[in-house]
Amino acid sequence: MIVQRAAKLLGEPYPREQEERQEALLVASGKSLSEVEKIGKESEHPFLGFRKVVEEMNFDKLNSEYYQHAIKERWFFSKAARGFIARIRADG
Repeated sequence: MIVQRAAKLLGEPYPREQEERQEALLVASGKSLSEVEKIGKESEHPFLGFRKVVEEMNFDKLNSEYYQHAIKERWFFSKAARGFIARIRADG
């Protein structure tokens, strides 16, 4: 599953606290503290700096896979829901 693959990037056991996850992401990025600080200073916003630090971890690919899967599943869910409603109306 896509979410499990993303979670494994942070190590095991999966860090439950946000601060722990952020630290695990930075460690998993393979960047040194001085590299991270430099990127942070050069970024317009902390989030953009953080994204730059972890960009090589392939989260964009995982995000794309996740949303493609979600769209596909929603189509199946919508089809199943329409069938369910049609059966209720036929029985009612």
